[in-house]
Amino acid sequence: MIIPGNLRYTLTFKELTSTKDAYGAITTSYKDKYVLKAEKIKSSGKKTIDNEEIFNTNSLQFRLYNKPITSNMQVIFKGDKYKIMNIDNNEFQNEMLIEIELINE
Repeated sequence: MIIPGNLRYTLTFKELTSTKDAYGAITTSYKDKYVLKAEKIKSSGKKTIDNEEIFNTNSLQFRLYNKPITSNMQVIFKGDKYKIMNIDNNEFQNEMLIEIELINE
């Protein structure tokens, strides 16, 4: 259940859009769709080594009010870009849980 006082974090959801320029080339970019308040539920991370290269993964889970969010959206949290890994809707309580993972660029 969402307790409004626990919605302390701001998440910006960006939607992938494509536009065609004057020459017919299609470019894709992310544009702001929603700015929502959320409650942080859990955070975790791990470090792996693959082909002598170190990879750090950081995943977070948030609870927020239901919105039409899809897994191809991008999330901005504290200036970092995250991809959506899982969306769990609970329509009866008008809430959703989302799990996001840091995009290593």
